[in-house]
Amino acid sequence: MGEISQELDQLKKQLQVLLRQYQTLRQENEKLKAAAQQSRTQAADQQARLAQLQSALEKEQWRGAQLDPAAATQLRQKIDAYLKEIDRCLAQLTL
Repeated sequence: MGEISQELDQLKKQLQVLLRQYQTLRQENEKLKAAAQQSRTQAADQQARLAQLQSALEKEQWRGAQLDPAAATQLRQKIDAYLKEIDRCLAQLTL
């Protein structure tokens, strides 16, 4: 009888450990879900901003306006930075 009692105690301890691990994993999962949602939101915001910039650039090009080289370089750098940020957000989403 003492052996069964010891085994039951051991099983209870193991169950408690598993329950704590489960709770920890659930909390971590919730944090990861929140981070993923934030990354998706960021990516969508960056995508929208990129679309705005591209639209503005196309409008200027259609108007025949000539951007001075410094302004064109600056605009390209902004677009490149947004693309890198979008790529970073998308990479996080695929993890």
